[in-house]
Amino acid sequence: MPAKPQPRRAEHASDTRAALVAAAERINVTARQASNLFGDQTTTMLKAAGEAASLAKEAQEKSVVNQQENFLRQATYMIEALQSLAVDITKALDQPVPEAIWRRFHAGERGVFIRHLLQAQERQASAVIKKQFEDDTTFREHAMRYLDQFENLLAQARACDHLDVLGTTFVTADVGKLYMILANAVGRLKN
Repeated sequence: MPAKPQPRRAEHASDTRAALVAAAERINVTARQASNLFGDQTTTMLKAAGEAASLAKEAQEKSVVNQQENFLRQATYMIEALQSLAVDITKALDQPVPEAIWRRFHAGERGVFIRHLLQAQERQASAVIKKQFEDDTTFREHAMRYLDQFENLLAQARACDHLDVLGTTFVTADVGKLYMILANAVGRLKN
């Protein structure tokens, strides 16, 4: 009689094994589906990250271009202010300005006073400018405004042009040459 309970146990074990195999197959199918879904989501995320990086790079490039364009617009106004200060400096030097210079200025040649000052500097020693700077408050104010304005122009140029092409261009232009003469004459340049 002890043999009757064993077939029941074997039948129960077989049912349990079948249930475990079915559960394992369901888990395997679910794991494959999850793996496929994870792979699809990873691909989607990588694609989105690539697009975001591309957009970020494009935005950065546009930002640099906008910064340079804004600087160039501001530089135009700053150069016009420097040219206007050159007129004031010329007047403060109490030297006669030829009528031809005034005609060219009124005809729209805004840099004519800077060039006139540069030519006058070639004929005179910087001692004249230094003496005028020390003795004449009006001249000193105009000269300091010119120096400060030009240095501000250079600082802004360097901020948007790390190769300093713009800064070099400004220094070698007439506005820069006048800056160098004034700065040297008043001891503002460091040798």
